[in-house]
Amino acid sequence: MEVRAVLCESVIKRRIAPADVMRDQLAALLAYGEGRTTRIQVLPLDAEAHLLIDGPTSFLTGSNHVTMVCVETYRTASIIEDPEHVRVAARAYDDLTGEALSARDSADLIKDQMETL
Repeated sequence: MEVRAVLCESVIKRRIAPADVMRDQLAALLAYGEGRTTRIQVLPLDAEAHLLIDGPTSFLTGSNHVTMVCVETYRTASIIEDPEHVRVAARAYDDLTGEALSARDSADLIKDQMETL
């Protein structure tokens, strides 16, 4: 299974737990990002707004090679199967990864944040 994640910089920097817990979580994120089938990128705070800004979005590809989009909100999740909507979301994701820091620069940012905690 391949995992590609783009996290907003605020996720890395917002202190939602004690410093030691945050450091452990960031260390786990770094370790996970070192996997051969995993790429973690950080979207800088100054990046422009994008189509996928409303919340977590996942692209799911089944054994039949059909891709769907799962869009999550506070209390629900929706699966979008319409090919045109999936294409628009995939294009938005491509734009998003282009605006995000590289995986290496993202890891450096995460390490820097660990040191500031």
